[in-house]
Formats: sequence, structure tokens, C-alpha cells
Amino acid sequence: MTNIMQKILLIIILVTSVQKINAQDFEKIANEIMVKNTIPAMAFAVITEDSITIKKVLGHHKITEINEKSNVTIDDYFHLGSLTKAITGFIAGYLVDRDKIQWDTKLFELFPKLKKKSNNDYRSITLEDLLTHRANIQPFNDTREFQKLPKFKGNKQQKRAEFSKYVLTLKPVDNNTTTSYNYSNAGYSIAAMMLEKVSGKSWEDLCLEILKSEMNIDFVFGWPPKNEINIHFRFQDFKA
Repeated sequence: MTNIMQKILLIIILVTSVQKINAQDFEKIANEIMVKNTIPAMAFAVITEDSITIKKVLGHHKITEINEKSNVTIDDYFHLGSLTKAITGFIAGYLVDRDKIQWDTKLFELFPKLKKKSNNDYRSITLEDLLTHRANIQPFNDTREFQKLPKFKGNKQQKRAEFSKYVLTLKPVDNNTTTSYNYSNAGYSIAAMMLEKVSGKSWEDLCLEILKSEMNIDFVFGWPPKNEINIHFRFQDFKA
């Protein structure tokens, strides 16, 4: 676990354990994390069962602006990056609650035709295995792994499916631990493919339907530098 993640977890622990919360204390902690780790902006909130007691943003849109007046606002979007895994997990839970899929649904129950071309060691992996990083799928956490990929054609959903099919042909991670835990970005692409299959909708459309339409959560897809407005997060194409 990185030092920055440890400090963010410290904030979460403080939020969940302290009864009377001082906004200035959390602002001080956030500022210390930003300065030490060269983070241009940060947002944090304290949420109870029935209200949001603290909602705060600090910093700048660009690291080159750190000596200028703060220009981040509560309406800015933040770059989620690999944390979109939590979004995929939430969508999975949403579909499980509606009996569209189960946690123990096996991958090849949904994609029997893929079984023949896939590595036999994956024959029993389930949605839960993929979402808990226990399917021993190759990690794809390194840029060099992505550089070796073939060129996939089609729209995002089609490319995601082709990527998943390719990953399933690879050997599983040689894991000697008792928990078989192996963090994998690629495993979540396969999980997303399962959710798309049972819903009949793309991962992006599921996000729009569940998060934006039903939950009224405002977000955008795309790389931050490619947007004209100040946007600080992206939903990743392969790391859904």
C-alpha cells in the first residue's frame, strides 16, 4: 500500500470513528497529503446515515497553479482512474439484487463458446472471483503488458470483449499464497463483460442508467486533458 493511500485511509478512519468532527482538522490533513505528494487538488466529505456534515474541495486545476489562488470548486469533476472498479462492483451488486446475475455465476455459463479457446484453469471462475481478485487473471498493471496487446477493433464494448477473450487465453498467475489473491485490472474487464451479457447493455450505458438517471450522479467519460472544461477524472476503457 502506498503512503498516500495509507493517509487517505487515515482520513476515512477518523471520519468513521470521531463523533464530533472539526472541518479544519480534516482540511489540515488533506493539505499535508497534497503538499507531500504533489497533488494539485483534493475533495473530501464526511457522510453520516442521514446527512453530509462536511463537504470540501482544496487546491488547483493544474500543479503549475499551486502558488496562485485556489480555483477548484465543488462542481469540478475528479479523475477516478482505477477506482472505477468500485463502480463496476456497485453495478454488479445492483444486478445481483435484481436477479440478473449471481455472485457465484460462472463465466463460462454465460459464454460457453469461449471455453474451448480459453485456458482450462479458468473453467470454474465466477463473478465473485473476478471482483475479489481471486481468479488468478494476469494483472495488466504494467504499461509493458499493454504494449504487447494486439490491436482490437470496434467500439469500446467490442474492444473490451476482445481484450477479455485474449486475456482468457493467457496462463493464470502462479500464485502460491493461501488466499490466491492477485490484483488484476484485466479481471474487472472480464467481470464487466459478464454484466454486459446479462443486462444486454454496455458498461457505459449501465453507468448512465444506474448512476446518472436513477441516482442523479453527475459524471463524464473520457481523458481529462481531452476535455475543454476542468475535468479531473476518467472512467477507464479497459479497467472498467
